[in-house]
Amino acid sequence: SNHGSSGDQLSFEKLQEVIAEMTHCSSVGEKTSDGQTRTLQEQQGQGLCSVYIVPPENYCAKVDTIETYGEISKDLTSAEFGHLLPSTTTHSQPTEIGSKTTIGSGCLFGDGVKLGDKCSVKRSILGTRCTLGNNVKIVNSVIMDGTVIGDGSHIQNCVLCKFVKMGEKCTLKDCNLGAHWALEDEMEHRGETLAHGHTL
Repeated sequence: SNHGSSGDQLSFEKLQEVIAEMTHCSSVGEKTSDGQTRTLQEQQGQGLCSVYIVPPENYCAKVDTIETYGEISKDLTSAEFGHLLPSTTTHSQPTEIGSKTTIGSGCLFGDGVKLGDKCSVKRSILGTRCTLGNNVKIVNSVIMDGTVIGDGSHIQNCVLCKFVKMGEKCTLKDCNLGAHWALEDEMEHRGETLAHGHTL
């Protein structure tokens, strides 16, 4: 049926009605020659499709890879979605900030984060009790709880899971590191996934 002009947006309430109609219709079957009833799914050879309707004021996304986890985590640092976070989170700052260290917009910090001297953190999330040495640069990344990053290391477009230990002067770009992963000094990785039992 036609609900208004083609330029109209489907309202949240109307969308709920449409989904309810679809759900009702999907349970309607037809009689076969032997008296059995086939559902619509059986007739079409398809499974049931479930739909979750997200109210406009909420945020919903599918997280099925470490990459999408990182992107969605960074979404929540933006002004558009920042209101969904607890007020204590949105205003958190590192416990210690070294001399000449800069923090750009779009950053979130857990409790107990320590930044050394001359560090730069931009568009990134650092979990609780993360520690950065001196002259560390982090851009567009998610660093989970308890991670330690040595002096002079650079991290860009990465996700580091809990309790990663990075040595000094390491470089990571477009990488994912699993929990408890350790990097020796002066290691460089690009476009890799490093985790116990899994290396690409």
